[in-house]
Amino acid sequence: MKETLSLLPRLRAEYRGVISEAFRFVAGAQLLRPDLWRRFVDQFSVDADADAGWRGEYWGKMMRGACLVYAYSQDAELYRLLCGTVRDMMGRAEPDGRISSYGRAHELEHWDVWCRKYVMLGMEYFLEICREDDLRQEILASVRGQADALMERVGPGKMPITSTSRFWRGLNSSSVLEPIARLAGLTGEKKYREFADHIVSSGGTEVGNIFRLALEDELLPYQYPITKAYEMISCFEGLMEYVRIGGDEKWLTAVVSFADRVLESDFTVIGGCGCTHELFDHSTVRQANTTNGAIQQETCVTVTLMKFLQRVHLLTGEAKYADAFERALYNAYLGALNTEGVIEPSIAKDHPDWVLEALPFDSYSPLTAGTRGNGIGGLKLMRDNHYYGCCACIGAAGIGCVPRMAALRAADGILLNLYIPGELQTETPGG
Repeated sequence: MKETLSLLPRLRAEYRGVISEAFRFVAGAQLLRPDLWRRFVDQFSVDADADAGWRGEYWGKMMRGACLVYAYSQDAELYRLLCGTVRDMMGRAEPDGRISSYGRAHELEHWDVWCRKYVMLGMEYFLEICREDDLRQEILASVRGQADALMERVGPGKMPITSTSRFWRGLNSSSVLEPIARLAGLTGEKKYREFADHIVSSGGTEVGNIFRLALEDELLPYQYPITKAYEMISCFEGLMEYVRIGGDEKWLTAVVSFADRVLESDFTVIGGCGCTHELFDHSTVRQANTTNGAIQQETCVTVTLMKFLQRVHLLTGEAKYADAFERALYNAYLGALNTEGVIEPSIAKDHPDWVLEALPFDSYSPLTAGTRGNGIGGLKLMRDNHYYGCCACIGAAGIGCVPRMAALRAADGILLNLYIPGELQTETPGG
């Protein structure tokens, strides 16, 4: 797969203004907190998700964002924390390599594969910033062990990937395609490519092949049989990684078609998606309805779309994807930063015994009359009476993507997309 644009080599950026403030806020409110890292790793100590939950996603989502933020900030304390928490998580591996927040009695159900995906992804993103060769080898061995443990039960001739979740007809589990394809690229091992083949051929869900639907380009995403926005975009992120390791390049046509149809049919004035809960729902048209409700335009969807648009922009070089990224960044994303430390009102009212704490990101973005901070997406209580949510964990990845979109390398020089006050230092194509 040949991309039109590429990341700038040896980039050093120092932004000013609102972007710089966002980096500092995310680091201080979340990434530089050892208690959060310990708490999220602890979700793998017991069968924390016997309630069919998703607490196991928290660590990997925050790790991915932290690695992107570190690539910009080069903060030594953040790097030290990340090294420590990676080692801590690797220590939760079972003898067969399995790292799961689900006990054996509940594995391969509900959100188990989804959570395992995020552990692998978090470690793979850390490999991009890791400076110690020995630690790199340990991490790669851990990711291989995790993938091997999953492949013992799932794949050709075994349980189909789309049967490993009762939610969204397997769409959430199918997004494991991304770390598996990345692992195939890192190791060159045929078995991981074959497992990726299985995931792609399974089509994302039990009730419709979303990859083929995008390739055929006859339906809009809100017309697919399953319309969960965040998980669906994640699957197409994985499809891009699949082509990168040698998958049929026809799937790039599906990726670009999917991106275009989302922007056509489910992209709002503030750069969010989905005005019916967390679903694609033709929100380009429905966004101004006064009956949409408070739970809409999920921050998980916004951040995942930003990451996806950044990758599609690298692939195509087309400005419209940078424009859409910019709209999402300055509106839905920065608007979701809870810089005033507001605690969601229902938590104090309904759960007086919980440890009350403001989360760094709002989960939903209202468009018509309403207020921020309505509901916490992916809310889960942990054993120490602290709580967290999915959107709070994914948030750091949004600001972390900014340096990867703001300035890029083209064949004949440097391309500026986001006009942010500050300084960039890099190397031109001519050296």
